[in-house]
Formats: sequence, structure tokens, C-alpha cells
Amino acid sequence: MSIKNTMLVILIAATGGITNAAADNGGLLEEQAKLEAQINLMRKRQELRAEQVRAAAGIAPLPKIIAIHQVGSSPMAKLLHADGRIATVGENDFIADGLRVAAITSKGVMVAVGKQGKKSLIELPYAPIATASTTATPMMGVPAGLLPPPPNVSPTAIPAPR
Repeated sequence: MSIKNTMLVILIAATGGITNAAADNGGLLEEQAKLEAQINLMRKRQELRAEQVRAAAGIAPLPKIIAIHQVGSSPMAKLLHADGRIATVGENDFIADGLRVAAITSKGVMVAVGKQGKKSLIELPYAPIATASTTATPMMGVPAGLLPPPPNVSPTAIPAPR
């Protein structure tokens, strides 16, 4: 380390620049944690409101969003229903009795819940992200056990080139 760099480090430490930066970083992390907690609280309130509206309307559990994509000029959404069905829907499609897709945007899917006189708009939640299976088949798409196991080849069974 050169004398110039050493002097710079001593000057920063003496003025408290490093400790102030660390304190500011701690404050930023605390502020970020508070914001994330507020966002999570808002999401939970939104889910609770959607569940209350759904229950009041007598509708089955709301589907969850798997994906949103654009087909030509029409936005489409792929939804996962509580019974495991997957459906691709567009705007103004009916998902269930009294449940119609009102709008599909890049940020989410809004559905109109209820009958003609009393309609409420609620946003569908996203499905949780699935993790990769650790028991993948050797050939994707082929059920396990359909094909015989691959031959057991050890490195010593192959003669070395001469």
C-alpha cells in the first residue's frame, strides 16, 4: 500500500467516515426491512379482502396466477384452480359462476366477483414458485420406470487409448 493510500485510510478513519457509512448502511437496511414488512402486510390484507368478498359471493376458492402473456394484441393469463386444473383465460372470460376476468395487465389479473348489482374487483394472487424435483427422470417427459435403467459403466471398464 502506498503512503498516499495509507494516509487516505487514516484520514477516513479519523473523521469517522467509515463508521458513519456503516451506520447509514444499517439505517438503510432497517428501512428496507420496514418497507418489506409493510408490503407483506398489504398483500395479506389484500388476500383477506379477496377471500371475504369471495366467501360473501358464495364462490369457490379463487384461482392463482401461473403466468401472464400476450397473444397477438390480447393479454392472456394461465390460472391454477384449487382442484389442480390449469386454464388459459382472456379478458371478459368467465372463470366460474359470478367470477369474470375484468382485466389482465403485466402486473396481475383483476376479476369481477358477484352478480350484476353488487360487483367487486379483486386481484388474483400469484401461485407459489415451484421448486425443481430432485427425482427427475432420465428423459424429461417419460414416466419413471417406463424405460430400463441405463447400463452401469465404470471408468475402468473402458480401455485407455494407447
